[in-house]
Amino acid sequence: MKKVWIFFLSVLLYIQGFSQEVNYREIDLPIDVQTRSVQLLYLDNDGFVWIATEQALYRHDGNGFTGTNLIKENADQKIRSLFQDKQKTLWVGWNNGEIDCIKGDSVAEYHPGEGTPSVAIVDWAEDENGLLWMATDGEGVYVKDDSGRWFNFNSDEGFPSNETYDIAHFEKGVVVATDQGLVRCSYDVG
Repeated sequence: MKKVWIFFLSVLLYIQGFSQEVNYREIDLPIDVQTRSVQLLYLDNDGFVWIATEQALYRHDGNGFTGTNLIKENADQKIRSLFQDKQKTLWVGWNNGEIDCIKGDSVAEYHPGEGTPSVAIVDWAEDENGLLWMATDGEGVYVKDDSGRWFNFNSDEGFPSNETYDIAHFEKGVVVATDQGLVRCSYDVG
């Protein structure tokens, strides 16, 4: 009987040795951020964390928060995606298809000649040629060529699905997650 108790105690101590403890603490946010739900976090290439609330965007440098001039008063508008390209432009995609750009301290609405999507921009990627891609929730994918012109690839052009969920740089081009599976895309310049 003594051996059983020693065995049981040994097993119990062994299991407790592998127990895990979760440590967390709340981050003090500026007063105006605390009243808004945080929707998205993005770590840029310079180490800044971008915090998208329901209608505004803030930058955290590890010590404090800096607000941007990117504030939308329309309660239906929400930031859906953030991406920093190789030129250090931060692209902001909204749930209504609007696009904003942040370069340094400059914030600007982006209006390409072809127009912007009318649906949410869910993700961004940049390929090895520096071409910017965006995935949308209902209009397939877009790619911006060297001249700055956007091209849309959707089901009308044979793209497998207009519903895209994620996009990532992959070898030559990008790979897109859709409701029809993965799609590998590349854009030949020239």
